[in-house]
Amino acid sequence: MARVRNDEQYELRRARILSEAAKVFRQKGYNSATMEDLASALGVTKAAVYYYYPKKNDILLEICEQALDRALERIRQNDSSQPAADRLRQMVSDHVEIMTDNLEEFAVFFQELDLRRDPRARRVITRQREFATRVEELVQAGIDAGEFRGEADAALVTMAILGMCNWLYRWFRTSGRSPDEIVQEFDALLVHGLLAGRPTARDGAKR
Repeated sequence: MARVRNDEQYELRRARILSEAAKVFRQKGYNSATMEDLASALGVTKAAVYYYYPKKNDILLEICEQALDRALERIRQNDSSQPAADRLRQMVSDHVEIMTDNLEEFAVFFQELDLRRDPRARRVITRQREFATRVEELVQAGIDAGEFRGEADAALVTMAILGMCNWLYRWFRTSGRSPDEIVQEFDALLVHGLLAGRPTARDGAKR
């Protein structure tokens, strides 16, 4: 039993380092932040941080992995038996919730995109692509089922969805809006704009 408790403590300490590092990296930027900065924020010695994470880049990669794992876990649970419009609403709602609940992690993830070119970051990039692919497949399923406009471009719609949701890390705290309010507005802009039978820009051009 003692070993189990030690393992639990070990993981809790690693989680605390990641949580604090996300704040430090977001505030200072990954390149400017030092292990001394992180140790100071944690109230421990630099050696204590190195015990859990020998390299600063290890911390960055784990923050990025953790952020994506949260998003992937939710979208993998998206019920494929439901209508595409309902699934898209749920996906947007889930993603807004995860983003706003883990804002520091996602801020670091998006701020430090170039730094994830490290060869070890391939698993992060793979996760990112899986998320985008799942969104695009959901949109395409709605088009194929006739729920969404037949002329909609699934790839472009996916980029619009991701851009709309992912940019939350920049403006959520200053927006004065709750996650529920944001979801409602995104739903009005996105899902209703995709529904079949609604006038489109192409329809207007034809007139």
